[in-house]
Amino acid sequence: MQSSRDAVLENTNLMSEILLRLPVKYVLRCKCLSKEWFKTITTPEFRNSHTLRMCQNSSPSLLIHTCKHTLQFQIIYLSNTDENPSPIRTCEFDNYLFNPNLFINIMQSCNGFILFKATYCIQGIRVPCCSNQHQYNIFNPITRKFSFVGFPSESFKDKIVALYFAFEPLRSPYFKFVSFRSVSDGNWGWDSIIKDPRYSPKKFKVNLFSSETSSWGEDILFIGPPNMHVDSGVYCNGAIYWYISGGNSIYFDVGTKCFNTLPYPTFIDYNNNLVKYFGESKGHLHLILVSSDESVEFDILELKKDISGWVIRYHVDLNLIEGCTFSQHGNLKYSVLCVVHQAKEEDSMLVLFIDSKILSYNLKNHTSRIVYEVDDVGESFQYFETLSNILDF
Repeated sequence: MQSSRDAVLENTNLMSEILLRLPVKYVLRCKCLSKEWFKTITTPEFRNSHTLRMCQNSSPSLLIHTCKHTLQFQIIYLSNTDENPSPIRTCEFDNYLFNPNLFINIMQSCNGFILFKATYCIQGIRVPCCSNQHQYNIFNPITRKFSFVGFPSESFKDKIVALYFAFEPLRSPYFKFVSFRSVSDGNWGWDSIIKDPRYSPKKFKVNLFSSETSSWGEDILFIGPPNMHVDSGVYCNGAIYWYISGGNSIYFDVGTKCFNTLPYPTFIDYNNNLVKYFGESKGHLHLILVSSDESVEFDILELKKDISGWVIRYHVDLNLIEGCTFSQHGNLKYSVLCVVHQAKEEDSMLVLFIDSKILSYNLKNHTSRIVYEVDDVGESFQYFETLSNILDF
């Protein structure tokens, strides 16, 4: 007589439904339990379905990269749940082990993927890396799968000053790359009019790659304001946003391939012109402006869904953090690592780095908790684990 266990194992549809409800790390372990499970889990259809579920229900985590000479990450789980009994997990990729001549620049974290640039330098001079001077790569830290980003030519790649990865599984199974290449003043005629480069408009050629067509599109010409840092944009809900201090901000709609302006938040204190944080969480774009790095009271602004302007979403007073009374520690510095939006309002949090500690600050009840103690956070990004594989597309 067939046991209930065997009946479940032989029912592929039932097993798929069970596996779809498991966190990524448990699904990866299940790959080793049977050939049928391995076959099910490694199909693009299963990975896509699992990713769609995780986008909405995943536990928040933080990915930190502290050493530029190796592709090693630490994933810090921010929720204190049975699902994540250990607050930290280390991921390493063998192709980029420690090398003092290797420099890894993390450019973006987007829905489970990391976009990074790898360059080899000896005494400050770039040397060939995988037959090229440098490589742009897209990488999934959990599955350890990665792919090189291909460009139309080497000269195209060498002129890139910013590159963005646009992937939103809830909208489309396909992804896009958006590249910005610098254009010399001589091609535009401003060099004879504006002598000081600080006040000269910034000129770029913008190109998009689509995994649906497997091709790069034609040049889009863009003129940015002098104080725009094109490599500091944030991708959110199908657009790349740049905050411009003291004026209208700019965003690029990846779908329509158009640039638009975003009104400056005029309701804020004029003295609050220092950007403490600018980032995205589950389709919500957040901005923190302060008067100085030592400001301990501030508002968290959130972009309206219709992109018509900003609203004050939360007010934060860091003096409420137990054991970190800033008024008694005048030199106590802090960094805002991320704002985490959760489906339940009472679970949303602000993640801070204070005095060698990563803390979560509940934005509803203003309580705090030490998540992990670490000497340095290096580059940090909000992250969620996914089974998606760039090679599926």
